[in-house]
Amino acid sequence: MYKHFYNRFDDSTQKVLKNDYTNSSVENFEPLANDLAAAIVDWSNKYAGIAPAKSHVHASKQSLNHARSVYMNAKKKYSAHHSQSNKSKLDKAKYNLSVANAKYKALVH
Repeated sequence: MYKHFYNRFDDSTQKVLKNDYTNSSVENFEPLANDLAAAIVDWSNKYAGIAPAKSHVHASKQSLNHARSVYMNAKKKYSAHHSQSNKSKLDKAKYNLSVANAKYKALVH
């Protein structure tokens, strides 16, 4: 997580985290974890209340609808022909539907 969020912070926070990162070890990672958690909370508070763009929500909704239609088609094919290929397609479609649903809910709620 350190490398994922590092470039999103200001210079002073980056210096503190870099120092914690270089001084951390497998046994002593608590200062890094605490400072990183505090920095992520501070960073996220800057964006609290900012809504996603309508076009982004619309695109996510379209992706959800497409994933749902692919899942329903795969479900129909699997119920007609119980083959291993159709089963794997159904599993993949189900997973993609759950991901699309989670992305849409994250934007809307």
